[in-house]
Amino acid sequence: MTSISFDARRARLSVAGECDAVDQELIVEAIEAFVRLVAGRSLQLDLTRSTSIPLEVATAVMTVCRDLKANGVQVDVRAIEESPVARRLDVARADIGRPQASE
Repeated sequence: MTSISFDARRARLSVAGECDAVDQELIVEAIEAFVRLVAGRSLQLDLTRSTSIPLEVATAVMTVCRDLKANGVQVDVRAIEESPVARRLDVARADIGRPQASE
């Protein structure tokens, strides 16, 4: 089960527990909502207490962070180094950076 909390003083959105595919929309919506509350500051997305994250959720998270950055909003994503979550985020970062195959 995923738990999401927000600390406005630290501009930190924390996601804890095991993320499932059904959590994707909730996490993305939380990022989009709370980034507005920290206007002018970077949002810290803390995944250090997440135990797992499916690739599709990691890709959605990294995509929304990329899109926000393109609009001048920084989201700093943190995960425990070399953890399964960090590795999944690295794969997602690489995947969204690749050009899409033409049909």
